[in-house]
Amino acid sequence: MPINLYRRHRQECEAGHPEELRSGEFEERKKGLKRSCHIFASGAHAPPLPSPVSEEKPATTIEQAIRIFLAEREEILAPNTYRKNSYNLNSLKQHSVSKGYVLLTQWTPIDIWEFRTSWGVAPNTARNTWRS
Repeated sequence: MPINLYRRHRQECEAGHPEELRSGEFEERKKGLKRSCHIFASGAHAPPLPSPVSEEKPATTIEQAIRIFLAEREEILAPNTYRKNSYNLNSLKQHSVSKGYVLLTQWTPIDIWEFRTSWGVAPNTARNTWRS
């Protein structure tokens, strides 16, 4: 509910208003109105709404992400493809350890590029190995 401001006129009102008359904002805007009586407020100020509590998800570790991904893909992929994915992701985990990374958010595009170039294979082989 908004707060409403008004004047409550008293017997001593210099404007000559009857006692206990209340004049609102519209009347107060009139030219020539003497404003000697006190201003009152009615209504309630609504307290500010509490800010939503951000439910931050705990940061995902690289090891968790690899384990979850491989568990999900194990049922779907052919055994050779699964083995290739496991090998690549274990290489990614070792590269992360060498860089001191624990969380997925620590990886940047440059880190991914460094990881791919660290493979001792031709660029086409590296590209094809990672796709499947």
